[in-house]
Formats: sequence, C-alpha cells, structure tokens
Amino acid sequence: MQQIVGVLTIISGAMTCLGIITILFGILVLISGIRLFNSGSNLSMVATTADGKQLALALTNLASYWKWILINIIIIAVCIFVFFALFATILSIAVSSH
Repeated sequence: MQQIVGVLTIISGAMTCLGIITILFGILVLISGIRLFNSGSNLSMVATTADGKQLALALTNLASYWKWILINIIIIAVCIFVFFALFATILSIAVSSH
C-alpha cells in the first residue's frame, strides 16, 4: 500500500514541479514520495525475508518521509502568511491613497 501511495505522491510532486512558483513544493513532495516508496519496498522485503535490517531501513525511510512532509507544511504555512501580509499591505496602501 505504501508503494502505491508513494507512486501517487511522486506523480503529484512531478505535476507540482511544472509551475514556476510551485517548483519548491513539488521537489519536496517528490522527495517524500520517493522515501515512502522505498519504505514500502523495504517492508515488502521484511514480509518475505523477516530481515531486521530491512525493517530498520523501512522505518528510517518512513521517518524521513514524515520529516519531508513536515518541512513542506512549514514552508507552505510561511508562504501563506507572507502572501497574506503582502496582500494586506498592498490593500492598505491602495485604500489610504484614495
């Protein structure tokens, strides 16, 4: 299941990279999708071989996935705040000039 979601996340990241402004978000989503896909691959190996190293690698990749998602959320929140502040500044200048 993680591999399917990983592939969909990679596709979503690639589509997001098509925009000039959204390329930063797309790269972060792409990296997180790769980490999730790798985690799913490692968990598939654990299911067939019961290898402890693969389990540790799967959990490391899963933790990395969540780290990249958190970084993306923080960057998006900061950008939203900056855009709202910029819009409010422009709006207040426009209103005060009339």
